[in-house]
Amino acid sequence: MMFIGHDSDRYGYLESNGYAMQAESIARRVGCSLPEFESLLSELTIAGVPSRTPDGSVIFSRRMVKDARLREVRSEAGKLGGRPPKYSKQNVVTKKSKPKAKTKQNIEDEDEIESVFEILWSKYPNKDGKKEALKHFHSSVKNSKDIANVKKAVDNYLQHLEINGTTGKFVKNGSTFFNNWSDWVDWKEPPVSRSNKGNRLTFEQQKTANTLEAAKRFSEGANDEEF
Repeated sequence: MMFIGHDSDRYGYLESNGYAMQAESIARRVGCSLPEFESLLSELTIAGVPSRTPDGSVIFSRRMVKDARLREVRSEAGKLGGRPPKYSKQNVVTKKSKPKAKTKQNIEDEDEIESVFEILWSKYPNKDGKKEALKHFHSSVKNSKDIANVKKAVDNYLQHLEINGTTGKFVKNGSTFFNNWSDWVDWKEPPVSRSNKGNRLTFEQQKTANTLEAAKRFSEGANDEEF
């Protein structure tokens, strides 16, 4: 939704040609179904992330609107100033370099990202290490693609726990999982034959097995080339 607001004529507002965007249109733009969009929007609204115009028709981001106003104020202030005076080397004060401007591909809304974390944290079974988990979340989740991937990772891990009947102390604590959530984005539960039912590999065992298998294939390929 931030990307839509970024491209809008009125920066930060979900509008199209001066009119409020309909839920169906927004859902198509963000790549989900209408029920999924309405559910996610409801969660974000409860968390206090999006705002609406006084008549309630247009959704907008307070952070993006604030940033737009700040840019306008700075632009107007710059127009009022003249050429800066020359300074001698003795009077020059070294200033810290300004941070790079945010790009369209990496627009970051901290309020929205933190609300996503709270939603995922409410679903996660082991609540140990929330402070560290949030720190890892902020350092690894920067845009809408990261948000989609971390949601997928949580769903995959929860499914893994359910399939294997994993509970209690055997569930990764929150800080550990969110430090390495990317391991679970493309996780596929290994198939179990009837004869081996009940002997499913753990995540670490499967990861080790995959590494050994890859090394074996590499070694066989090298030997074939030598031959």
